[in-house]
Amino acid sequence: MVNKKLIAQINKAVVKGIQRNVNRIFDISQDTQACYIPVDTGNLKRSGVFIELKDGAKIAYRSIYAKDVEFGIEADRPIQGTQVLHIPMHTRKGYTRKDGKYVKPVSVKAHDVTLVNKRVIRIRPKHSKFEYDKPIFRVIDKQKARPGQFFLSRAVKEGLPGISKDIQFALKQAGLEAK
Repeated sequence: MVNKKLIAQINKAVVKGIQRNVNRIFDISQDTQACYIPVDTGNLKRSGVFIELKDGAKIAYRSIYAKDVEFGIEADRPIQGTQVLHIPMHTRKGYTRKDGKYVKPVSVKAHDVTLVNKRVIRIRPKHSKFEYDKPIFRVIDKQKARPGQFFLSRAVKEGLPGISKDIQFALKQAGLEAK
């Protein structure tokens, strides 16, 4: 005869063991000292979350570029999507054309520009540790190839072998250890 209560306790303990192991893998993936997650601005690291589920757990990195950092970018991959950029009122400088005519400065009203399959990136030139210049904005339509960092894949490879110990620990905590 099957003891349903015992099976439910075992299942609950196994799920707790899996959650413990996934939490360990998340901690490993967040480790910057061991060069797992790359940190430039910290957005990718802050976007990582450990989520307990009813029957296990999952790790999610919610940054829009997390997949690109994990698996890399192929050469000349086009950017997809639409971005609306608001251009504030400004004055265009005067300049001399190639034919020698001078073009006077012109005041330009505020307007919106729609960029299809392009992205605007903001660059802040840095002169020293404490000095920044005004930001420069550039429109890009293709991205350079970048190899994958595989920070989460390497963390899984390191943390997954400990799953049996985590399940045994959870069974022991529930009083279900083998004698």
